[in-house]
Amino acid sequence: ATAKNFSSHNVIVMLVLHIFSSLDTVFSKKYINNLNHAHETILFFCLETLIIKNRIPINLLNVKRAFNYNSLNVITDFIYFKSFV
Repeated sequence: ATAKNFSSHNVIVMLVLHIFSSLDTVFSKKYINNLNHAHETILFFCLETLIIKNRIPINLLNVKRAFNYNSLNVITDFIYFKSFV
């Protein structure tokens, strides 16, 4: 919907995944093709938090595959993300 409403603009999508279920491999299948109309995408999640919460670390390649979007920029370092924004 955003891409249609702003077709003359570059659409930049920034996602912050902070809920553990959103980082689950089963749930992440719901993301497929959701970013196809974006010109640039940034996805942030904190690997450190997963480790602290004794969650299995996520493979970054699997995250990109979940969205089926090759140009997905994945950031996992909060300090870098903060400076990026």
